[in-house]
Amino acid sequence: MNCLYNTRMIPLPSDCYCRYLCGAFDGNNYYFCIGTDCDGRVDIYGNTLEFIRSVTTCRVYCALTFDPVACCFWAAACNMPARLYKLDLSLREIDSITVIRPDTFCVSCGSISGVSYNCGNDTLIVAFYDAVWEINKNGSFVARIIGYTPDFVYTDVLSVYPYTIITMINVNSQIIIVLDGNNIQVEEDIIPTDFQIENIIFNPCAAANPGRFYALVSRYREYSQLLRLRFFPELVPAECNFAVCNTVPAVGLPAAEAPAKSPRGAAKAVEAKEPEQKALVASNNTGEIKALDTAKAADVILPAVREAPGDKPETDAYSKCDILLEVLTEMEAVLTDILTAEGEKLRRVINENANAAELAAANKSIDSIVVNIANLEESLCGALNSITKLYELEKL
Repeated sequence: MNCLYNTRMIPLPSDCYCRYLCGAFDGNNYYFCIGTDCDGRVDIYGNTLEFIRSVTTCRVYCALTFDPVACCFWAAACNMPARLYKLDLSLREIDSITVIRPDTFCVSCGSISGVSYNCGNDTLIVAFYDAVWEINKNGSFVARIIGYTPDFVYTDVLSVYPYTIITMINVNSQIIIVLDGNNIQVEEDIIPTDFQIENIIFNPCAAANPGRFYALVSRYREYSQLLRLRFFPELVPAECNFAVCNTVPAVGLPAAEAPAKSPRGAAKAVEAKEPEQKALVASNNTGEIKALDTAKAADVILPAVREAPGDKPETDAYSKCDILLEVLTEMEAVLTDILTAEGEKLRRVINENANAAELAAANKSIDSIVVNIANLEESLCGALNSITKLYELEKL
């Protein structure tokens, strides 16, 4: 096998001396983890590898994968052995599982070096330094994929059902091996030592060439790059690997819950909910702006659209893409009102010659609201990317 056939190298800009430690693809965007001992961050790139934004995380992650069934990410922290963290679509931790291996009591052996979602069994494939295991999402073990290999440690794993792609390293070389559905090695290749492999990423949704593989590598432990891999002969993944390309989360909701009503009916329902929306940015009797919650704003808009009786059939000129786009427009309008109200609140506090304590309290309240809005904006951006894909499909 020659996995470097027709190789392409793509530089990724990152902070000096901070290389990307791992990456994942969710059907729309790439997510690359970066950080130091005390600061974690995920940089988000679009499907064509244009930089979108950075998200601060509560810890540094060294392994990351997207789970399209649970609509979440699974991550391993660099300083927390034998534990996987469940992240929502805004990359906030919502749960964790402890992975206790049945074959060893060695604490250092429990360190996780890679994790990947297995679409064939709806399980996770976890790489430890001395073995690779398949586990359930509650942390229980299903089967061992591969055991200890003398003189090598496993640095990452990628499940592309029915294949399992594993990277190994020793003092002299780096190796990629491919296992089939029976965990039998079918291919092996050597990666040049010019690069240090951090992660292998699979993008099944590339329009021009579906099924692209990338190696996230670093040169001199500083400069992150994507190294295009093209296995020859080509791997033929199962259909379930491409299901992520059809996942269209609507503002953080699974595709099945995306609104599917007429936009005109939706507009009427939103108009009926207008007093409740205005309450989000209204002043109380004392003239102080109420504390706002972006989650409440979503609860006002989305149910109204989903429950709105459509006054036109779905075969009308309005497509489902238009419906989704109108939902995003309404939410953006609410968020704009929220930010405007907070700006007025701060201006009023300043004009009243508030003391330092009052200014600090107002600033803390506004900061919390802005953070919540930023998190919601990330979900809106992902939904917008999905809508763009739907528009392209409608043209076919």
